[in-house]
Amino acid sequence: MTPLTALLQQPVHAIAPLLDPVPEPSEVTPGWGAAVLVVGLIVATVLLWFSMRKQLGRIRFREEPDASDDDGSVDQAPRDVGRENGRGPV
Repeated sequence: MTPLTALLQQPVHAIAPLLDPVPEPSEVTPGWGAAVLVVGLIVATVLLWFSMRKQLGRIRFREEPDASDDDGSVDQAPRDVGRENGRGPV
């Protein structure tokens, strides 16, 4: 530490206790700011949960046909899904 830095820090160390005194342990209480923050996080989590549930409800899966038709036979023909002009998917 340079002598100039040490000289400049001396007045700050002397004035700091006067500007912001250390509270007594009996004076320390939980703050409202932390309580508001926790409640805000809980509200945000609940809102995100409902939004996610709504979005997942909008997903529509392709319905597969029943395994058996009216005559009891099972369709075994391959399907060319996503193929155009005889080429496979890109």
